[in-house]
Amino acid sequence: MSLDDERVRFYLRHREQLEEWFSLRADVAAAIDDWLISLDGDVGSLALELGAEMLPAMSEAGYPSLYLKRPTWPGQKAVDAEVLIGLQWPRGKTFLGPTTAPYVGLKAHQATALGRALREDPNLQETRQRRKDSRTQWWPAYGYVPPRHPFPDEADAYRALLISSLRDCWNDYAGAVDRAITRSSNPSTRLESN
Repeated sequence: MSLDDERVRFYLRHREQLEEWFSLRADVAAAIDDWLISLDGDVGSLALELGAEMLPAMSEAGYPSLYLKRPTWPGQKAVDAEVLIGLQWPRGKTFLGPTTAPYVGLKAHQATALGRALREDPNLQETRQRRKDSRTQWWPAYGYVPPRHPFPDEADAYRALLISSLRDCWNDYAGAVDRAITRSSNPSTRLESN
């Protein structure tokens, strides 16, 4: 790169304005965080519709979350639940791009028996592939949900998309969680599956 490069010259000519615009990132991220947190009422209504509980975790290590779980799944709070289905995003880093959008998915750490059982479930693997979901040590299946229309101009459409995506995630993965819990609590089922 040299001073003759047009990009370098452009930056030097417009440095002050570019720096001013770049400093807006923190304000934009905070506004998006607040807007996503406002979805708690919609997620609460979805929980009632699905016969689930909503467990908000607004300060979970920098990852605000709105979780769903069945009352019969292990754990009473987001911090002690072994498995959750939810919407999560990194605080201050969510800019609604393809990999900077909030994500919905199934959360169960791979180090737990339930997390391992879910990752080994062939139906879950098939569903994850069909949905084109990714996975990490914390999430057996998750996918980003960027807006499809200009945001915030069509914020209501994005709200509906996020809630619909969370509903679809629940419908696709809650049965796998139920099966994994049943298998892990029934010794004869565990023996038959080995």
